[in-house]
Amino acid sequence: MIYVVVGVIALALVSVLNTLVVAAMGRRLRDHIHEETPVLTRVGSGAVFLPQGSHAPEVSAITYTGETLRIQDLRGSVSLMGFFAAACGGCRAQVPGFLSLGKTLRGTSGHVVAVIDGEGPEGGDLVEALAGGGAVVVVEPDQGALSSAFTVRAFPTFYALDSAGRVQSSAVVASRIDVGRLELAAEVPSLAPVA
Repeated sequence: MIYVVVGVIALALVSVLNTLVVAAMGRRLRDHIHEETPVLTRVGSGAVFLPQGSHAPEVSAITYTGETLRIQDLRGSVSLMGFFAAACGGCRAQVPGFLSLGKTLRGTSGHVVAVIDGEGPEGGDLVEALAGGGAVVVVEPDQGALSSAFTVRAFPTFYALDSAGRVQSSAVVASRIDVGRLELAAEVPSLAPVA
C-alpha cells in the first residue's frame, strides 16, 4: 500500500512540474512572438522574396505626392524598401523599426521607400507615419506594380538593395535587415552577392 501512495505522490509532483514547465514555455513563446514576428497578411502563393543577389526589377510608380519613382533611379546609393498593407495590424507594429533603419540609411544618403498596398481610409495613418518619418511613400491598389514586381506575398515585407540595385537582404521583420552589411557592400563591392 505504501508503494501505491508514494507512486501517486510522485506522479502528482511530475504532473505539477510538467504543467509549470509548459506554462513557462508558452509564456516565453508568446512574448517572443509579440516582440519579433509581425502578424503576416498573406496574399497569394509562391516565393515570398526575390532571391538575394538578384537585381531589383525595373518598375515605376507614382508617389502619394505625385512624383514618379523609378526603382532604377535608386541605383548609386543603398536603398531600403518596405511593403505594408493598409489593413495589416502587424505592419503598423513594424513602422518604428523600419523608420529607424531608414534614419540610419538617410545618414549615408540612402533611399527609403515605403509601399502601401491597398487604398482606403485605413491607410491614411500609415502614409502619415511613414512620410513623417522621411520615407518616400507610394500608395497602390492591391498587388500593384511595385508589390507585384517585388513578388510580395506577405505583409509586411522588407528589402535592402545595394548601390548596384541588387537585393542584399529581405525579411518580414524590419530589425532583421542588416544595414551595416548593406553599407559595407556599398563601399566594398566584393561583399555584395554576385547575380
